[in-house]
Amino acid sequence: MCASFLITHLDGRKLLCKTVKGEIVGPGHIKVIAEEGFPMQKNPFCKGNLYIKIDIEFPADGSLTQAAIAQIQSVLPQGNTPMIPGDAEECVLRPGSLEELGGHKF
Repeated sequence: MCASFLITHLDGRKLLCKTVKGEIVGPGHIKVIAEEGFPMQKNPFCKGNLYIKIDIEFPADGSLTQAAIAQIQSVLPQGNTPMIPGDAEECVLRPGSLEELGGHKF
């Protein structure tokens, strides 16, 4: 599934922008639309590239209602249900950071 959004260009045209199928876009990503930027100096028929910075705001933990969660799940691909062996131990994930690893660079 591709994400799509509309941009109103400075000349008034509407550009339908689509991501590549399966691409995950996050905060701070930069996308480019070739030859839709400002006209080149001394050659107004030749345009530069239009750069788009993606700014996504994710909801805070615990802020989504069950109805909102169900709506989001309805548009996402369904993952595989893992096969859980009988001797599996359950654990709880907590927030972490790479700084906890003691200076290792990843």
